[in-house]
Amino acid sequence: MWKTEVQNYSNRNVVANGRAIAKDQTYKFDYTGSGIGIQVAGLGLINLVEPDSDFRKYVTTTWGVKISSGNYVGYWGYEGEPVMTIKINPDGTFSTAGGFENIPIGFSRS
Repeated sequence: MWKTEVQNYSNRNVVANGRAIAKDQTYKFDYTGSGIGIQVAGLGLINLVEPDSDFRKYVTTTWGVKISSGNYVGYWGYEGEPVMTIKINPDGTFSTAGGFENIPIGFSRS
């Protein structure tokens, strides 16, 4: 199971799994269960969930996390019990350590 660290560098209210994360604050979730929902006020949602087995089409690791926000879907692969860092950027985007950069935050269209 992966751990998640949410870093808020925006001027917006951020709530991850019910926990408020103020500007320039970080919160680490040591247990993610089946996923984490991150709401960014006025912009949308970032969802981190356990994917179905199709994730192996996109990453070659044993485990994966499906990342979605608005129309964006990506997969983050991992081994062991790593920490996935999600950075909420000042420009209304998010980035992950070691992969995705400046992805627009939005509401799902589906």
